[in-house]
Amino acid sequence: MDFVIGSVSSIPTRLDSLIFVLDDMLKQTRKIDFLYVSIARYYPRSKTTYSQDKINELKTFLSSYPTPNELVIYENDIGPTVKLLTPLKHFTIKAEGYRDNANTFIFTFDDDTPVQATTIEALLLSYNKNKGAAYSFSGAREGRFLHAELLPHDYDYFEIDVVGGYRGVLYPMSLFKDKLEFYRWVEMFMNDSKRHNLIAMHDDHIFSYYLKYKGIPRRVSSSPFNKNFTYTPIQNTDGIFNDENTHSSFDILKQTLFDNDLAWVFNNPY
Repeated sequence: MDFVIGSVSSIPTRLDSLIFVLDDMLKQTRKIDFLYVSIARYYPRSKTTYSQDKINELKTFLSSYPTPNELVIYENDIGPTVKLLTPLKHFTIKAEGYRDNANTFIFTFDDDTPVQATTIEALLLSYNKNKGAAYSFSGAREGRFLHAELLPHDYDYFEIDVVGGYRGVLYPMSLFKDKLEFYRWVEMFMNDSKRHNLIAMHDDHIFSYYLKYKGIPRRVSSSPFNKNFTYTPIQNTDGIFNDENTHSSFDILKQTLFDNDLAWVFNNPY
């Protein structure tokens, strides 16, 4: 039986949108079985602190949330890579019975973008047709950004380079059998960013490049929704594509690959 762990990370200025998205997640036709919410007390990009009042508000919300859940609080923000780091580090401790379950999945989603209601159901369907890959509804391939609803409907999946995380991504936990190797991979980018007083922001690229390094496909699933459906991010003052930290972070990500003789991961499709 499939077991789906939902994981989302957030920052102090997005408590309202986080709660909105978590409420919206309850509309999924295939519900998540366990939820991790990761926050940091201090967010250096905006020099903002998660007040104890806000933390208490989030704890109160989660205490009555229908899905079993855990709030993980980091002292300092280490970036959106915690979407995978948190469940990989905590879930095997919290639920020993699922540790070796080949049908355990981590579904990552963003704190400012509600996802379509059939997302998890459709991604699981695609995975069970073509196993051994990470699945999303959008992503980059050969410099082009692809959306599931724009692909031919006779595709069960479409090979991509980098998943588009804002629509939700399904990662089979079995893809990360060597957790220490994956932790070291993420740490490589985090440390280089930290040396430049930045946060490693591009989690989709970091995760996808790791899977590529391991020879694991990334795929866009066929669309479960009609062409009229649009994704509308909740308005916030901390948009990822419009600040210097984001652009500098991506430059450092590329440099890290080159410095570690992994340039082929970035330069060659698939």
